Amino acid sequence: ECGYGKNPLTKARKREEFNAGSYDLSSVKTCDFCGLPVTDVSYECLDDGRIRCNDCASSAVETVDEFQEIFQRSLCIMEILFGMKLHAPVQVRVADAEEIAKRSSAVFKPGTKQTSRITGFAQKKNGMYQIVIENGSPRLAAIETMVSELTYVWQFKNWKDKEVLKAVRMKKRKDTAAARDMIYEGMAVWASIQYLYQMGETYYASRLEQMNLLREDVRGAGFRLYAEKYPLVKDMTAIRNTPFASFPPVDPEAIKSEVEKLSGSSQTE
Repeated sequence: ECGYGKNPLTKARKREEFNAGSYDLSSVKTCDFCGLPVTDVSYECLDDGRIRCNDCASSAVETVDEFQEIFQRSLCIMEILFGMKLHAPVQVRVADAEEIAKRSSAVFKPGTKQTSRITGFAQKKNGMYQIVIENGSPRLAAIETMVSELTYVWQFKNWKDKEVLKAVRMKKRKDTAAARDMIYEGMAVWASIQYLYQMGETYYASRLEQMNLLREDVRGAGFRLYAEKYPLVKDMTAIRNTPFASFPPVDPEAIKSEVEKLSGSSQTE
């Protein structure tokens, strides 16, 4: 009668799918982690200006040891689910949103609405792969970012960037760059959402899926192509077809076509 059985945590346990109509998305303030509306008494403001709702704060990952545990578990499960192997040393670092934005050549400007930002990145430095991930993230958001970044590390280790660029080369350099990003980023989004479905986090995975399907950018277009070729398995049965097993993982011509739609370009090589 009080409605306590309809909160997000209960929905996640019951594997219910996300319904955006359940929330007042016109609220003045939204959580920088889940994007959902917050009231004046149901959030906290972190040192770098990020707004975090009480639900996200309750599962926030705060220590490096916790992030290391997520890293080890995510990698182990990814190798089982996707049939991939990552034979490379990887270091995990934690930083705030401002530092991550700066190191990614971006700008982080906190506000009352969810701020579009990079929540982590992967790089190779001195023969060592490094994942830098945003601190204070709710556990599921941290897992999502970790799986995405581990996918990037796997790509860096197993693909030659020259071959990726050759497969999707277009007449305009900016279009070729967009096509390249679409291959890399679309797969990272696909992997993180598929991983969460396999973990039984249907509510969270469904929300991410819907949000990315609606995105009109490189990540959204890339994810749609991967989801079409590798349909998401949502009932925790075995995944029989994954982009980790082939190269190029999606049709280069389909990638070019999506880039043309986004950029307005009509000519490709």
